[in-house]
Amino acid sequence: MFRRVVETRPSWAVKAMLAKMLEADEVISRLVITPQCKLLLPDYNDMENRLTPKEKAIYILYLKHPEGISFKNLPDYRDELGRYYRHVTGRDDPKAIEETIDKMVLSISGDADVQRARIKYAINRAFTSQFCDQYARYYTIEGSRGEALKVELPREKVVWEADI
Repeated sequence: MFRRVVETRPSWAVKAMLAKMLEADEVISRLVITPQCKLLLPDYNDMENRLTPKEKAIYILYLKHPEGISFKNLPDYRDELGRYYRHVTGRDDPKAIEETIDKMVLSISGDADVQRARIKYAINRAFTSQFCDQYARYYTIEGSRGEALKVELPREKVVWEADI
């Protein structure tokens, strides 16, 4: 039946029909944060979201705060962000680690917004390369300018194996 539809309909119509069917039956994968802080999506063939340590630390911070965090309030989360960054980085230089954390939270540097954009790009790239980017929106850090940003993924879908 599917082959007949594909052969007899224009491709845009097939895509529209599939999107409508998928919309009614969305499958949102669990997000597993492993003890090594890998970000795995087991319900999407164990797809991994590969992020740099800075990106991963910021992403974990937003996952831990479903209510969202605005950039202007990011300095209030410096210690927590530092804890996550120390956990995911392979660096041994405490001074360099502290400088990196400072750059991430200082709004004047704009580094947090750059990291958010990189996280969104990495997640969208992973979804597009695997199958379709329709579900990427659940896993990216989103929000309107000036408002709290958050990850839309329902928190019951987040599985913390990492002790952070």
